[in-house]
Amino acid sequence: MRQILHADPATDICFVYTLSEPMLPDLAKGVFPKAASAAPATRTLPDPLRSDHWESAKLIPIDETMLRGPWRKVEPATDERAKAFQARLPVLWKAEAPGAELAVAFEGTLLSLYDLAGPGGGVVSVSVDGNGPKSVPRFDGYCTYWRITQLTTGTQRAGRHLAVFTLEATKPDKAALLFERNRADYGKHPEKYADHTWYVSSLLLLGDMLPQAAGATNADDAR
Repeated sequence: MRQILHADPATDICFVYTLSEPMLPDLAKGVFPKAASAAPATRTLPDPLRSDHWESAKLIPIDETMLRGPWRKVEPATDERAKAFQARLPVLWKAEAPGAELAVAFEGTLLSLYDLAGPGGGVVSVSVDGNGPKSVPRFDGYCTYWRITQLTTGTQRAGRHLAVFTLEATKPDKAALLFERNRADYGKHPEKYADHTWYVSSLLLLGDMLPQAAGATNADDAR
């Protein structure tokens, strides 16, 4: 809401209310309940309640300038994942082999990726400013099906950073990671779990993008 009102303080924002018994007297008179009355056309935003608010958050589709190695942009006409999630993930990239890398130079405090976890998910290493890497499976106990997830670098100090995400050659132990109630599906349909890949769509960024540069090892190299 703060982003909307900063862009245009006169914007009308519609709130949907659930009707309740205390509202009936006003509704019987043909008037809005007080809580739903129109606010003044121009509004002055108060200061945020917290200094670490997300007013600067941006959702940025991933593009080829961020990618290195064996990637393919998948389309709903030819890829089941792209078709299933096109409403919420209109841009979707698939890492087709280990070594596929996503590198993002940014200035800010937090970077997350919207991606998929599912039966064919692999393991992604996450490194920020050369630290780590940390290995994160894109597979868990629920993964008898594909779903949207979030892969985060965690909170960083304010400043310039380079985050690098790489599909590892190491495969997750899927039979062990699945919850016991889901392991029967693994036994019945092993082919569903055979892939070792990574689907990723967009960035959630608290801050600003920096120019992307292939081969950069830190945020200053990517300037």
